[in-house]
Amino acid sequence: MVRYWSPDDRVRYADTAEKHGRLQAMIGNVHTIFDWRLDGDEETALVVADTETSPQIHQTMAGVLSTLDVDPTVSIIPQQDAPNMEPPAAVADAATTADVIVNVGRYALLHSDAMQSAIKERDVCYLYLADTTEDYFTRGAVDADPAELDAFTRRISERHQQADRIEVTTPQGTDVEMRVDSSRDFPLTGYPAGEAPGCPIEESVNGTIVIDSYMMGVGLVDDPIVWEVDDGWIEEIRGGREADVLRRVIDEYGDENSRWIAEFSMMTNPHARPNGIYIEHLSVGGGHTSRSATARPSAGGTTVPSTSTGRNSTRR
Repeated sequence: MVRYWSPDDRVRYADTAEKHGRLQAMIGNVHTIFDWRLDGDEETALVVADTETSPQIHQTMAGVLSTLDVDPTVSIIPQQDAPNMEPPAAVADAATTADVIVNVGRYALLHSDAMQSAIKERDVCYLYLADTTEDYFTRGAVDADPAELDAFTRRISERHQQADRIEVTTPQGTDVEMRVDSSRDFPLTGYPAGEAPGCPIEESVNGTIVIDSYMMGVGLVDDPIVWEVDDGWIEEIRGGREADVLRRVIDEYGDENSRWIAEFSMMTNPHARPNGIYIEHLSVGGGHTSRSATARPSAGGTTVPSTSTGRNSTRR
């Protein structure tokens, strides 16, 4: 039986309408997101939520899209067990005709075959707003000025593209270096996120990566997770409870490519909060993200990160 709500969910997704001004803030900020990220030519939208998504979120998405003369369809699916699993057939079918896909469920669908087909074959605009709460649309990352965030992210990406080698050290113990190729770097300026990612040259990553803040599929990290990387391959994962959880996730949902380092990103939103909500935590200004891989090839390299926003997020 599907579990629709738990006591914790009722706290996390408390009714926005009961909080004075919050519903209006959600509507205003969602308008800004769509104004910034849509071209204006879209006629139909598919909003994909799951059984744990606050109804206020997908209702607000559908309502705002309607005011923009975009005809929305809302699909609510069972919460998936991991990122990028294939959606139900009905959602995959709906993705073949939608002009824009808005992902507000717990996990990304971006690298599923269904979404990749829609993006590559029809240039669908995919908006990755997964793992959000009502609060995400009222404060924090959404407080950034879209134009300023766009310009700053592009400047950081340009600096990234000028490098041929990157070395990262932190007081927490990260000490890693990699070779990079400017053809693999690009800005992701999809407000309210902000990220300047790139794919390191395969087998060039060596050293120690300490994850001391957040790990998708695990959550906030209390006991740092340590990756020992040799020629791009994560040879060892060690730490406490969080490291154990990550190993189980990889064993259950990963494949033969899951231990390859596939991405290095610099985060650029100065208003984003390190709050454990993936899409916001990902964007915290000054943060660095390293990610392991899936088997699906992408532009410029042979592996792509298992979690990221899509090319269409760079619109504008």
